Amino acid sequence: MLAWRDELLLAGWMGNLPPDASPRLQALAAIETTLTRIDGKGKAVKSGVGDRLQTVLTALETDTELSIQSIDVVNKMDHLPFLLRQLFIKLRACQVQVHNHCEKITPSSGNLGAIKAAIFDHKVPQNVVRGDDSLQLLETDDEWSAANADVMDIPGMDSHTALAFVLAGKYLEPLLPTSTIRHLAPHFAAAKNVLDRIQTKQGVPSWMDKVRVINRGPTL
Repeated sequence: MLAWRDELLLAGWMGNLPPDASPRLQALAAIETTLTRIDGKGKAVKSGVGDRLQTVLTALETDTELSIQSIDVVNKMDHLPFLLRQLFIKLRACQVQVHNHCEKITPSSGNLGAIKAAIFDHKVPQNVVRGDDSLQLLETDDEWSAANADVMDIPGMDSHTALAFVLAGKYLEPLLPTSTIRHLAPHFAAAKNVLDRIQTKQGVPSWMDKVRVINRGPTL
């Protein structure tokens, strides 16, 4: 709840309650009013970032002579919380030079580039290619399984590496513990996708049809 309050304060919320307020905002406003009534200053809760920024903004109304000469900002101004943007406006008014060094996002191809364009430039992704390796999504039962998947530790898996993983998954499964098979499953799936995307079945992909493992006796 304190985190919600901090986010609201950074966005410029002053504890007021609009007519169409949600139940959550109504509860937060009630708590804010109660805390203010406790000591008359609303300091019953330890000041968060929003509270401290508001204190600084209030101080800059009268104290305009600062020892700060310049500030470098590496984020886009419109991506910053409202109170931070207000702070930089106040600082400029106090003759502090605020330099925005936001790095321009380097255009990239593939699905990753399409995602960047959608997020930063609000462009609808075009020509999305399934499985181009620039972006991988993991689907697991829980976050712990996803953390253990570690598919990304084999960047740009080539066809030879993929063949080795596919054969290992096919023929070593009876020899490996279940936990190991589960851990390697994302690698096996990624390897199969690499081979499936190869247009021609000559060369490395054709090796799958050339080898077989024949057991001498019944499976124990």
